[in-house]
Amino acid sequence: MNMPPNLDTTDKLFMKHSSKPYNPKLANIFFKSGLIEAWGRGFEKIKEACGLYDGPLPEYEINAAGIMVLCRACDRYLELMRDAVQHLGQSDQESDHDNDQDMAKQIIGFCKEPRSASEIMQKFKLERSHFRRHYLDKMLESGELQRTEPDKLKSRKQKYYS
Repeated sequence: MNMPPNLDTTDKLFMKHSSKPYNPKLANIFFKSGLIEAWGRGFEKIKEACGLYDGPLPEYEINAAGIMVLCRACDRYLELMRDAVQHLGQSDQESDHDNDQDMAKQIIGFCKEPRSASEIMQKFKLERSHFRRHYLDKMLESGELQRTEPDKLKSRKQKYYS
């Protein structure tokens, strides 16, 4: 693609100028499909959109090979993105909390008959530290699970029941 010699600066791109499509047949297809409304209005429309959202105009590097365009996000867009990311983080935390509650209910149901910590961890595929930190300690403290006293003659393992 060769740039017309009269469009050699960024300022000139945003001024009214003639437009000759590089590939007229392809441009005509886009025009007939409604994807473009007229030749030579692209830079004008970009400028209008940037003004509408108080966004910075794109930066252009024009050389013999063509145009390199750098578009920067406007403050409004960046704020929306920060809000969206923050909301996603909160949703993940809420989802983790819901999953923890579901798992706690399953553990309580499983412990209708006394079960050892090993049995619980094996059944729900939980690692010891995760099981203790996220479930066992909290469930014992809230009274959802109770600890049995081990029968010293039969086993040293404590059992948990709901």
